[in-house]
Amino acid sequence: MTSAISRATARLTALLPTRADLADTRRAPRRDLLAGPTVAIVALPLALGFGVFFFALVVLVPIVGAYGPTGVPTVGVMAGVMLVAPAALRAGTYLQYANPASSPAVREEAVR
Repeated sequence: MTSAISRATARLTALLPTRADLADTRRAPRRDLLAGPTVAIVALPLALGFGVFFFALVVLVPIVGAYGPTGVPTVGVMAGVMLVAPAALRAGTYLQYANPASSPAVREEAVR
């Protein structure tokens, strides 16, 4: 048991930066400051894509379990109808009655 723990500790320690790595960051801070935002710009859309995928996975797995793989296109069509039908009926214009803060008069007053 202790040998497994020591192997795991050794593997984790190998992932940590060494003193030489930290010295390199002091020599070229400009490069690191530019790399940070670049990684953020690249990683953020990727992370958002994973979030949507995992959300869909959580929703679709029970559907596949209950209705089989043929239930997935049915759910897709139902979701499409639930999005397109209110848009076609211009239901968004009635939201001002559901939320008074979203009415045009309130928005104009907020701008002033």
